[in-house]
Amino acid sequence: MNNKIISFLFRRTIFLKIFSIVLLLNVNSYGQINNIDEYFSKVDSFFKTYVNDGLVNYNEVSSNRKSLSELTNFISEVNIDKIGNDSKKKAFLINSYNLLVIKVISEKYPINSPRDIPGFFNFIEHNIGEEDYTLDELEKQLLFAKYDDPRLHFVLVCAALSCPEIINEAYKAKGIDSFLDFKTKTTLNNSKHVKVDKANKIIYLSKIFDWYTSDFERDGKSVIDFINEFRNIKLNNNYSIEYLPYDWSLNQVSSSSFDLQSLSPSALLPNGQIELKIFNNLYTQTSFFNSAMEKVDQGNRSNFLTSIISATYGLNSSVNLGIDFWLRSSSQVEESASPFSLFSFDANRQRTAISRFGPRIKFVPFKSGSLQNLSIQSSFLIPTISELSGNIDFFYLDDDSYFFINQFLYDAILSKELSLYLELGVWMKLNRDDLFENINYNLPLKLFVNYYVTSRFTLYAMNEFNYGFNSFSDSYFDQSGIGAKYLILPNVELEGLVTDFLLGKSQGAGSTFNLGIRLIY
Repeated sequence: MNNKIISFLFRRTIFLKIFSIVLLLNVNSYGQINNIDEYFSKVDSFFKTYVNDGLVNYNEVSSNRKSLSELTNFISEVNIDKIGNDSKKKAFLINSYNLLVIKVISEKYPINSPRDIPGFFNFIEHNIGEEDYTLDELEKQLLFAKYDDPRLHFVLVCAALSCPEIINEAYKAKGIDSFLDFKTKTTLNNSKHVKVDKANKIIYLSKIFDWYTSDFERDGKSVIDFINEFRNIKLNNNYSIEYLPYDWSLNQVSSSSFDLQSLSPSALLPNGQIELKIFNNLYTQTSFFNSAMEKVDQGNRSNFLTSIISATYGLNSSVNLGIDFWLRSSSQVEESASPFSLFSFDANRQRTAISRFGPRIKFVPFKSGSLQNLSIQSSFLIPTISELSGNIDFFYLDDDSYFFINQFLYDAILSKELSLYLELGVWMKLNRDDLFENINYNLPLKLFVNYYVTSRFTLYAMNEFNYGFNSFSDSYFDQSGIGAKYLILPNVELEGLVTDFLLGKSQGAGSTFNLGIRLIY
């Protein structure tokens, strides 16, 4: 090999190495923010894209996290001491607080409230300037401890509807005091945060003034004195003060479409939302489990259809109210007949009626902590006709009793694709003639594993163990099944489920076919 060839190969090798290094540097720097001014510019663009009329489009942020990740990466890497003057640091920290709130919400979205996330304010840590802080620590240690400015309460947005509204631009160093004055003034002149009842001489204030009273009482001035500095119409110091309920519903842009995770049975409807649902359960059996837990052929087929028609209203972020109607149909046919023969309504032994109805309430008992995702639902169902359990003339239709049903509902979102749902029920079947004579109890325990194929389609597996007892005997059954849910329209969900009864004692050994439809608006 001559010297020219060696020289050529050497030069090519050096060129390729230099090219690779330059390319690597360019790849590593892609998506990075290089200075604080670029940060403010990109924050401004982010808020203009995803914030509208004081609400955040979390669905869009969740679907496209690149721009938010770019901003939060800069927050974690920046040297706060070298940002610049106090105005620039103050604006940086305000923007960072609001961005980190959106980051956590978007990672867990869809949810109904920041309180749906355990430790949202005081446990989840964020890297800021290469140190870890919770949102509470960012607010108190980095902002209030240094600036001691009560106007900050009106620019730090906690993702709830009762928070001061988020603006669709970045807070900037230049004119930061004017920004703070403007946001404080617009908040305190908004009846959502300050309301006056002249007839009863009452001033209703945001709970912010209750939680942080000492921040607003300065130099011998009262909370009302502080508010009046920014009010167009001054408040009367002689009026009594009460506090407005704090709506913790998420400050999200309204959408006509829903994500299946947000429709978990444990989740509450947001304020003002309405749900209509029909769930049809067709149970069929040709055999049963006797008291010795042996499977016995019964010599015919029994079919039982339960159609639960329900309406639910979101009273607020903590309470939902509803009403249920149970349409029941039962038939006894030849063993070889189809389970769906019940719908022909021509069996010799068949009966159909609305068997019961009643009110329902669902509420969230804990606003924070590890049980934030727990909800409790209670129903009281009243029988509508006599002889539900049947007699010589009428076939069995339903238990001839009042139902008092309590359910403890809990779900855990493991990832964007996977969640678990757990339900523990306490059913009390109360005698119509003497409510508390020989009460029948049922304790169903259900577990669902949900896999979200897309935001519109989910598959799930379920298992239920149901133990029943009264003063004289006990029984149980175990059923397992697979199901699917699909959003056929942006706000209409269709659900299908099939199950099989695997074990039991003094219970049927059948199967179920289920079809549900749910409308939310």
